[in-house]
Amino acid sequence: MSSPYHLNRPLRKPKGQIVPSPTIEPKTYDNVPRLEAVTLNCFVKDAKLYPAQAISAALQLQQITGAKPQPIFAKTNVPNWKLRPGMKMGAKITLHGRDASQFISTLTEIVLPRTREFYGISNRSGDRYGNIAFGITADQVKLFPEIENNQDSWPQNFGFDVTLHTSAQTDADARILLSGLGFPFTGNERIPKTLLNDTKQPEPVAAA
Repeated sequence: MSSPYHLNRPLRKPKGQIVPSPTIEPKTYDNVPRLEAVTLNCFVKDAKLYPAQAISAALQLQQITGAKPQPIFAKTNVPNWKLRPGMKMGAKITLHGRDASQFISTLTEIVLPRTREFYGISNRSGDRYGNIAFGITADQVKLFPEIENNQDSWPQNFGFDVTLHTSAQTDADARILLSGLGFPFTGNERIPKTLLNDTKQPEPVAAA
């Protein structure tokens, strides 16, 4: 309030990150990172013009995972895109336990090794809370045994997003866990700011 222009000026926002950073606890035998769930999300862009494609995407996920997916509906109204709330746009499914283990085994032992020009998941992926996400293209979907053995039944394939939910406290711990499960990673890692501050060398003190 050192100036009359400050009277009607809103206060400055507090400095710092908008998203709260996770609380890192000491590592013990109680909080060893483990895989909790796997989420598959298949969004079909052309489903607004061809509603049958959303049904085909749901059947594709059901064929690959052996579990029943849930439909995805549009929530916004965009007239230019001919999109209205309530339109079915795809499907999603969350796998736990044996179903998740079976999907990961098929993905790491059959699909990813046979994918051309696949160098690994980016080391910069993650949401800072131990969850890693990446995408599966339509060409990679053809490599799943459930789809490859019945090519005539699937004239069109749809890619989907895979999110691996872990109990790791940081993305680095999650990548270590997933690399042990067979997922390759590539690229440079994103170093947290806290680690950058810890690695700074103290300034030398001038002699008297």
